[in-house]
Amino acid sequence: MHADRLNLELAWKRHKKDLKDRAFSDSPYETKIIDDNFDDWISFLKDKLTAYKPSRAEIVNIPKKNFHLRPGSILTSEDATIYNALLLCEIDKIRKHLESNQEKTSFAYTLKEDQSTTEWFTNQYEHGQRFVKDPYNIIMKGISTLSLLMFLHSLKIYQYNV
Repeated sequence: MHADRLNLELAWKRHKKDLKDRAFSDSPYETKIIDDNFDDWISFLKDKLTAYKPSRAEIVNIPKKNFHLRPGSILTSEDATIYNALLLCEIDKIRKHLESNQEKTSFAYTLKEDQSTTEWFTNQYEHGQRFVKDPYNIIMKGISTLSLLMFLHSLKIYQYNV
């Protein structure tokens, strides 16, 4: 894939947001360092894409409720940014795949039409409101999130183990 097709800038912004919300990080100052040298870092990534090989992800156990553990992968910022950029390039194919595998409208984690922001999915509050109006469809089609995760996992480009 040609580097010019990849939106590495938006992919980096999404990765930074994910670090705050749902990703695992072992380098708390890395985002500041990258932001301070952003243009050089993006140029470095673009140059690296011609012979890109992902780094080995570190697997860690993440505590959940009731003393359960969930395995998760710590990706490098380079890998996470490139994976996000690849997802952005293929988001229409992913959306089409998800829609073709759903019998009814999904209200859970629906991909946004406008993928130019840091959010992959539509506002969850709106979905909560839809649940109040139509709980049957939401319960029956709550598989949309699982479908997306399974699809991304099959491509080996999602940062969490499913």
